[in-house]
Amino acid sequence: MSLLSDAKSMLKKDPAARSLAEVMLLYPGFHALIFYRISHWLFGHRRFFLARTVSQWGRGFTGIEIHPGATIGDGLFIDHGAGVVVGETAEIGNNVTIYHGVTLGGTGKDEGKRHPTVCDNVLIGTGCKVLGPITIGENAFQGKIDRPQGFDTHQFLWVVKGSGRFWASGETRALGQGYGLFTRVNVRHGYESAGGQFHTMWVTFTGAEALLDAYGVGDWMFFAAPDFLSSSTEQLERLCQNAATAMVRSAHTYTWAVELLEALFPRGETLRERVNRFLEQEYARALSLEEIAQSVGMSRFALCHAYAAEAGTTVMNALNQIRVQKAKRFLRYTASQISQIGRMCGFESASYFAKEFRKRTGVSPSEYRTGFGREKGRG
Repeated sequence: MSLLSDAKSMLKKDPAARSLAEVMLLYPGFHALIFYRISHWLFGHRRFFLARTVSQWGRGFTGIEIHPGATIGDGLFIDHGAGVVVGETAEIGNNVTIYHGVTLGGTGKDEGKRHPTVCDNVLIGTGCKVLGPITIGENAFQGKIDRPQGFDTHQFLWVVKGSGRFWASGETRALGQGYGLFTRVNVRHGYESAGGQFHTMWVTFTGAEALLDAYGVGDWMFFAAPDFLSSSTEQLERLCQNAATAMVRSAHTYTWAVELLEALFPRGETLRERVNRFLEQEYARALSLEEIAQSVGMSRFALCHAYAAEAGTTVMNALNQIRVQKAKRFLRYTASQISQIGRMCGFESASYFAKEFRKRTGVSPSEYRTGFGREKGRG
């Protein structure tokens, strides 16, 4: 199969890919195949040193290490790719998908054929370590994960198809579709298929300890996934892909976590809290009173009166206050242009952003940024 066909296969498999050019220019899995095809040809012509040289270049460029002696079929898709290792005698069939952190390695105890054989149409899950001359059959979904030292982030993980066995801190439970496991940083845990197809979704994040503490979340817990979780996670992925800065991605993830925790730990919310939660989630886009009212199941007229009576201000004034607070963070911690920050925070024009910002802070956005920089310098 040509590299162009490899790229077309990746475009077909990855719903996040928007074009063939994006795959060929930006996907490390495709770049790793380029290096592999070259090094494998050299290896087959007994140019072993040069083959390993090209292979090491590929490892440094992509973070994916494929030995030039490995045999790879058509349509391999290495998604994300960081930390993938494929050994010398590994064999990979057609239409295989491998996620990041996978090792197709040896045990050090075998001679000759030392690495796994992966048949056609196999999916190997994140972090899976497949060691020795074993075979993973056609249409299998492989993915036993054991993290005795835990993970370096907090993680929500849930089953979207099939069933699996999950364990955390010594407790094991069988979980089917719609159920999952949460673990904090460095909490020992693992999971594996209970047999047959086994698909999961997950979100990892750092920080937010205060948020988890506020909802009384322990070191780990099993949970029933709300109906909206998979769709909201797909939306989070799109938002993060389009986010201009890490700060914006963090804000989107924090909002996602709040929404999930609210569903897992329901409590009586006031109208003000319900409205403000919606505004916190959607502040970055144009919002009408009609849409905000629909989000809480009220008419626009009823919302305006009820919110003003409870909060002592208008809904739109609360929205602009939230937007200005977000803008202050961006001005402090990012180098984005002021006009861009205004758009990121939902203001329709730079002049309106400047007017609202001065109204609420007493200074312009540029003056605020300059003043904060001076404070940091003195600190």
